[in-house]
Amino acid sequence: MNSVLKLAGKTFLTLSLLLVGAITAFANGQITMIVTDPDPTEGNHSWFVYESTPGQTIHDLVTLKNYGNETTTVNLYGIDASSGESGNFILTFKDQEQNNIGTWVKVDQETIAIPANESIDVPFRLDIPEGVSPGQYTGGLVVETAAENNTNDNGNKNVQVKTRIGSRIYVTIPGDIVEEINLNNFSVNTTLQNKLEFKFEIQNRGNISYETHANIEIYDLQGNLFDRINMPIGTSSPKTAIKPTLLSNKKALIGNFNIKGSVNYIPKFVTSNLHGAALSDSFTKNHTVLPWNIIAITGFFLFATLYIIWHKKHQKKLFFANSTNYILKCDDDIISLGKKNHIPWKKLARYNHLKPPYILKEGDSILVPKNTDNA
Repeated sequence: MNSVLKLAGKTFLTLSLLLVGAITAFANGQITMIVTDPDPTEGNHSWFVYESTPGQTIHDLVTLKNYGNETTTVNLYGIDASSGESGNFILTFKDQEQNNIGTWVKVDQETIAIPANESIDVPFRLDIPEGVSPGQYTGGLVVETAAENNTNDNGNKNVQVKTRIGSRIYVTIPGDIVEEINLNNFSVNTTLQNKLEFKFEIQNRGNISYETHANIEIYDLQGNLFDRINMPIGTSSPKTAIKPTLLSNKKALIGNFNIKGSVNYIPKFVTSNLHGAALSDSFTKNHTVLPWNIIAITGFFLFATLYIIWHKKHQKKLFFANSTNYILKCDDDIISLGKKNHIPWKKLARYNHLKPPYILKEGDSILVPKNTDNA
């Protein structure tokens, strides 16, 4: 889907902890990041909301609270971000090259000591460069423990882990919106658990972020609705490609399935009246499910059975090719002949078409392997 529209929106900074939970345990305390001035429109204490144009400077505060019993020293800095292949939000690391928000965020006091059970309001700003292109930019505000390597009594260094929590930053620069997002590929596989796995490849060449949402209906060979999936599949940031996956709710054991669906692209932080019809891509796919585990087991036993049959025939063929006539004597019996000729007596009887009670008559002939002592 490609289009160009005029953007007249706001700049949003969204707070989303990278680690699980609102409080992340550090080495000697517990630190949280709190939005000091929450978004009055959304009523959400996780967002900083601004309006901005190129060349402006945005000033605000972030509140850091130490829930621990000791003073904790942290570093506060800005970072770039993007969408991962699965559609999740990924912050870069401080030692990586920063191109956008990572260079725009400025913190007057980067290293901060927070006393136990106290909060500190830390000023920060975003310097939006002159001439920056319209669109949305992603990044984060990160607080990280300022851990150092210490030595123990034996002179050995103790390993200390730096922990960081971060908030998402979405900066929208008003101007022309370039909406160019497409579903490049859609495929279906069957998992080992007999569920249908749907793989998407979504390319965003535009300049705004989207929440992507999949609607899938699965029909059996008779046209009956087998399963329905309706759920988000990730965030697509500008100039990124995401490859999210979904699983069916039900197990598909065997049969042919007709899959119909669409992916809807919902702009983040852009009012809907700036757009015409909702952006979406549709797809259809036929997929045949075979119970490969059952087929594999059946195939194995079939192969084993055929091999046993072939082996028996091959052994019999070799016996006749390497056998000679032996004239029976009065004291010969099938068991002693088997031992004398180094062949199981039942096999010897079978090859000579003998049946119970395996009576041998003196003067009759019987086939026995060559090169054995039959005297």
